[in-house]
Amino acid sequence: MREKEKFYLSVAAIFAVCSVFAWQGIIETKKLNDYEVAKIVEKKTIIAEYGLKEKYLSKSLSNYNFAVNKIAEMRKYFVNNNDLPDFIKTLENLADKTSNSLEISFVSVPAPPADSSVGANSKKTMGEKGGFTMQLAVKGSFGNLIKFISYLESMPYYAYIDSINIGADPKKESSGIRSTLVVKVFSFDNMSIRGL
Repeated sequence: MREKEKFYLSVAAIFAVCSVFAWQGIIETKKLNDYEVAKIVEKKTIIAEYGLKEKYLSKSLSNYNFAVNKIAEMRKYFVNNNDLPDFIKTLENLADKTSNSLEISFVSVPAPPADSSVGANSKKTMGEKGGFTMQLAVKGSFGNLIKFISYLESMPYYAYIDSINIGADPKKESSGIRSTLVVKVFSFDNMSIRGL
């Protein structure tokens, strides 16, 4: 009987050890399964997010293109380096149109930003602070000055008269006046927008 007890005891021990190993295997398999399920859920969430992004991508692209077109359209209201000769010519034509004489001088044209990418021989750009200031000496009658100011304010550029100083012109008859207008003109060159 002693041999039978040893046998049953051995079988029970083997069964217990096998049960422990089987239980450990089930636990490890469950952990691995839970991990894989969590990864699948995470990937499904990412795919759903990309689906939403794809759904709204065309609308976002449309909004971006609309904004780019509006900004490009707004550029025509700003005087940039290439537009400066035409702007000055327009001022001279306004003076001629209103029977005034005109002298133009720049009060401030900001220097280009000081960074490593700007070389010593790079061309000076207007608009480091968003524009420049001009001083216009206008000579003529008071009525012609009013016409000149009216035309100046009707120009398609974003500019405004900062100050006006009106005085009698000592070289002309009593009806002539000499006016100094300080005009601030805005530039778009300092704004870099991709695609424009």
